[in-house]
Amino acid sequence: MSTARIQAWEITNLSQNYEVQFQALLLVRVMVKFMPEWVNHQDLINALVQMWRNPAVSFACELRCYAYFSSQREERILREEAMPSHHIKESKILVKIFLAYFRVNQEEVGLIFELLSIFTTKTIVDFNFLRDFYQNELPNTFSVERKRSIVNFFLTFFNSPRFSNEHRVQTLQVLLTPMIEKCLARKEEIVEKEVS
Repeated sequence: MSTARIQAWEITNLSQNYEVQFQALLLVRVMVKFMPEWVNHQDLINALVQMWRNPAVSFACELRCYAYFSSQREERILREEAMPSHHIKESKILVKIFLAYFRVNQEEVGLIFELLSIFTTKTIVDFNFLRDFYQNELPNTFSVERKRSIVNFFLTFFNSPRFSNEHRVQTLQVLLTPMIEKCLARKEEIVEKEVS
């Protein structure tokens, strides 16, 4: 088989795999929309988190094919204009699934910080619903204990080399500052005595 035919087969295979992955994501979103508690399965969340982080090597880029065949979600965001229009919403669908998960799983804290990475990338998708979650729903509906866990996690997160400075700035602007302002207005003690 010639190199060109192998590359064409690999590109077709990658696009089909991505399409199946995207359709599965849509199916999960529909299930979660109508049965929110369904999302509270650790294997499912682990798979979705892997999809969000996606450290896999992008074979598509090595083959120099179109960016929307890439296996990396962040690379696809950077090249939205080359993607089919319905695939542009991949990150938005993931975020909506994760928000449903936060609402049924009161212990989750770390993933709340990971989603802030979406604000470090320019995209045509509107993520104001996520900003609203961080600035309104989270401070108004989460328990004081959960907000305290978020502040404590932030202290670890802030020193982690895994997150960029821009990610840290977004965390302060979008999540922490609004939450602390609302908690102070309500006289909620979300900072432990030994931290202050």
